Amino acid sequence: MGNEEEETAIMTLQHQDCDECRLNIEIISVNGDLISKQILHGMEKSGEKIAVHVNRKGELLSVMTIKTADVAETLSLDHDLEVKYAEYLKELKTGESLIMMTTEGSNHVGIYKLPPRPLH
Repeated sequence: MGNEEEETAIMTLQHQDCDECRLNIEIISVNGDLISKQILHGMEKSGEKIAVHVNRKGELLSVMTIKTADVAETLSLDHDLEVKYAEYLKELKTGESLIMMTTEGSNHVGIYKLPPRPLH
């Protein structure tokens, strides 16, 4: 009861009026523990820092971890997104995770921060 600050995803793009972003924030917030565990598992497995890509297809989510060293190659198809991602990566604080979220059948790409979460 004493902790009124919710651990929710933070919208890093200026899309507060975007319905797609609001839905993505809800999805990431509800699934934040699962995503955080996937991040930790990816880092343990690769021994490197990783980025996360979440793809939403209807009710199904797929979470893919990518070595941060490979992100530039992955994003090279979209220069604007590559530049924005690099900017957000610089602003990332210790413990925060940067999540790119896409929706199947849409060209909408959201970039969000997930605050640190305790992993029980």
